[in-house]
Amino acid sequence: MTGEQLGKAKNEMRVELKYCERCGVLWLRDPSGGQVYCDYCRPRMDELPVRKKRSGSIKLVCGRRPITNYGKLGVREANATTMRVAGGAA
Repeated sequence: MTGEQLGKAKNEMRVELKYCERCGVLWLRDPSGGQVYCDYCRPRMDELPVRKKRSGSIKLVCGRRPITNYGKLGVREANATTMRVAGGAA
């Protein structure tokens, strides 16, 4: 490396283009910083209360019957029922 190249390397800084996740403005950030809000929005977001996470695990709802327009018909009966549809081109 020559002296000129060495001098340029000392003055270089890596940045990445990022959009603010609150207002959408584009700004440059340090890639190792992990900031998601611009300098204008960051203090405003810090004022908001932190959302508490629910304790426990996520549970999937199982065993429910599908909602249909046919009252208490099951899936097989609802699929077997003829339906009136309006004519037209899709």
